[in-house]
Amino acid sequence: MEGEIDMTLLTKQEVSKRLGCSIRTVDRLMQTGDLPYFRPSPHIVRFDERDVEAHLAKCRVHVQPKAEPTYRRFTYVPGQKVV
Repeated sequence: MEGEIDMTLLTKQEVSKRLGCSIRTVDRLMQTGDLPYFRPSPHIVRFDERDVEAHLAKCRVHVQPKAEPTYRRFTYVPGQKVV
């Protein structure tokens, strides 16, 4: 159909598995507004798969490779006190 919205809806259990967290954490994400959701009826909650993927992308941490530590080489000079 023309103008049809293609959307995959997920349950709380599916979202918690996808995020690797507990259902309680999904509840907290809902309460804080970090994860948008739909409430088709008072006891049913559904999440758009794209919103869950966007949340994962937002939480991604980009790690910078650490530079090799530079050490000053100690050279002993005869007669020098070493503490």
